[in-house]
Amino acid sequence: MADGYAKVFRSMYTGSMYGAGLHVFAVWGWILASKDENGFVEINPTLVAHELGGTVEQIVEAVGYLCAPDPKSRSPEHEGRRLLKVSQFGYTVVNHARYRNQGGDRTEYWRRYKRAKRAQCPHTSTVDNVDNVDMSTDSTYADADADANKKEEREKKKPASRPRGRKPFVPPTAKEVNAYAAELGYNNFAELNRGEEFVAYYEQRGWKDSNGRPVKDWKAKLRSVWLSKMKKPQRGDYYWLPTEEQVDEIYAQCAEVSA
Repeated sequence: MADGYAKVFRSMYTGSMYGAGLHVFAVWGWILASKDENGFVEINPTLVAHELGGTVEQIVEAVGYLCAPDPKSRSPEHEGRRLLKVSQFGYTVVNHARYRNQGGDRTEYWRRYKRAKRAQCPHTSTVDNVDNVDMSTDSTYADADADANKKEEREKKKPASRPRGRKPFVPPTAKEVNAYAAELGYNNFAELNRGEEFVAYYEQRGWKDSNGRPVKDWKAKLRSVWLSKMKKPQRGDYYWLPTEEQVDEIYAQCAEVSA
């Protein structure tokens, strides 16, 4: 894959290629931007002519110029040639590594430059006016680096923030279940030993519901499943409402007494 970019310097136009012609410089710039990480590039004159807006003859002439020896070149490799043909449309850029490394890495330069800008304009978060930044001395860089180092030290001293999210699930005891049910008005829950039944039911299933999903909130599960079908006692001496069978039995006992 092509890198998609190229470093262009003034010396490319004022060196031994001086006066080579517009189509030569256009093709040479296209080659530098199209070569891959190994310096290889495919040059199809017809396709390049469509991209650059020239003629096929101009592209062929420019490629021939770049492949020819250049006795004035400052690079002695391959007699000053800039391109080496390796196949019908395949070429290798002779000084590929030098073109990539020329001028050095600008990342550190811009990092220090932005620090210097922020040091001079502490209330400005972006670099707007480059003319107001003194780039000629190292004192500005030193001050900016010192401020940045202090900020990094402050960040290190800050206590680690607790990760956000749901608290880890802690299974309740039967006593806690009964107490919560009573808090909601279901005093009969403890009388029927339903708290022990609740805990035993989910412990047997590894605290997963009937669908196999983990129980994340036992209180919500108690309200929505276990208490939803129960009726709260209406009076303090009644802990649950009798079933139809129990009602029939009560009527039968009352009939025997009255008889």
